[in-house]
Amino acid sequence: MRLDRLHDKRCVVVQISISWPDWISAICTGGALISTLYLVRRDRREAATSLLRAQAEQVTCWFVANSAGANIANCIGHVMNRSDEPVFDVQVSGARSAGLDWTAPVVAPSSEENFVVHAVSGWTDTAARIGCIEFTDARGTRWRRSGADLSLVDNG
Repeated sequence: MRLDRLHDKRCVVVQISISWPDWISAICTGGALISTLYLVRRDRREAATSLLRAQAEQVTCWFVANSAGANIANCIGHVMNRSDEPVFDVQVSGARSAGLDWTAPVVAPSSEENFVVHAVSGWTDTAARIGCIEFTDARGTRWRRSGADLSLVDNG
């Protein structure tokens, strides 16, 4: 960078000339600053989301038929809460089978709730089926989980 002063009778004119390497350095520095700010913001958002999801990721639901055959009379539903806090307003439904519905006002922390579902149709084996569960976590956030998919429920 070069600084030249030109004197006139009434004022001083300052002329600044910046070389190409200085321009490139300034642009790269600005780009690095913007990238750093973006990464910090993204990491904070991911940390907040991870903290929000921590309890919800520990709540699962599945169904197991009691016997194999052409007509399975009933199955056992399981809701497991592995977290250290209770979940509320629990609603379970079979992912693809009608009649696999169950509700509970609360599932205690570190516990499993089992329930019998009668008149199951369409099952011919005893393989476990993943259910769909909706619940409210201890912070008041509503969640929907179906298999590995965990998402916020829009209450609006």
